[in-house]
Amino acid sequence: MESNKALEVVSGTLRAMAKSSNADELCDYLANEVLSSFDVVATYLAILESDGRVTMVGSWGYPEERKSPDDRPSLWYPMAITDTIRTGEIEVYPTWDAYVTKYPHLLHRASPGKSFVCVPFSNLGRRAGGLGLTFGRELSGVEEFTQLWEVMGQAGDLFVSRSWAGGVFKARGLDVEALPSTADIDEVKNSFSERDLEVIRLTIDGYTVSDIARKLRFSESTIKQARMGVYKRLGVNRIVDLRQAVERLALLD
Repeated sequence: MESNKALEVVSGTLRAMAKSSNADELCDYLANEVLSSFDVVATYLAILESDGRVTMVGSWGYPEERKSPDDRPSLWYPMAITDTIRTGEIEVYPTWDAYVTKYPHLLHRASPGKSFVCVPFSNLGRRAGGLGLTFGRELSGVEEFTQLWEVMGQAGDLFVSRSWAGGVFKARGLDVEALPSTADIDEVKNSFSERDLEVIRLTIDGYTVSDIARKLRFSESTIKQARMGVYKRLGVNRIVDLRQAVERLALLD
């Protein structure tokens, strides 16, 4: 993308934030003013909450059934927005087929467009959320408009500065350093001790802290600390989310 086009995107995004009184308006301005020349047909803004779940706080162009406040997937649930927030990497799907090939369980979610991009953003060293962009045409390749994705990611760092966003983002998100990426599975696996893995296995199987302490012959406080450490490093606080994280990282054989 040409430098002057990137500058237009940056200045347009700043104007959109200044004009927006809520996240829905921001998504509207991004689609219809800032990115109108890119054939964007839908946008949404999602945040990562401190409980490790992702919530859509604003959108434009999506059907009402896609805006349910109860639709709060775990950060480890396999879908584009959770993967991009967790890994901190831009996700590009040049065609709808490319998306459903990676996420066949989401085939029932009708898309209003033909291609899809997710851009992550952070704030003060914490993973804060992501921006979803749906296009009305197929992208010619994953490198198309690469600078656009990068620019939007940088602009995303400013979303939390808006007055209307203060209550949305306050005390939410997870520390970037505390959250492992799927980029290097072996490195992530090796960061857990044998005791950690056994605690994970038994926890998923439904054993209590007391049960695990007896089986592994450690004190309950030791097991409790080990389990708390595992939960924090994976950014989860529920067994169902722990199970999803373990499956995504293939931690257990």
